[in-house]
Amino acid sequence: MFPALFDIRNALGARTADRIIINAQFGFAPSTSFRDAALTTIETARRMYGDTQADAVRAAFAARQNPGDA
Repeated sequence: MFPALFDIRNALGARTADRIIINAQFGFAPSTSFRDAALTTIETARRMYGDTQADAVRAAFAARQNPGDA
């Protein structure tokens, strides 16, 4: 999952990506799976910045074949 986070930063810029990634973590529990973490991150991007940014986050996960790319 970690390489996908760098891809998100490259796609959206450091400030936007960092805000999405940090805010998404507030939705994680200790037992959160990679798939659920990815889905939460995608939804956080959608909630904060809209569909275009959420699609970029989804694409970053999909490119790395991470769970949650659905």
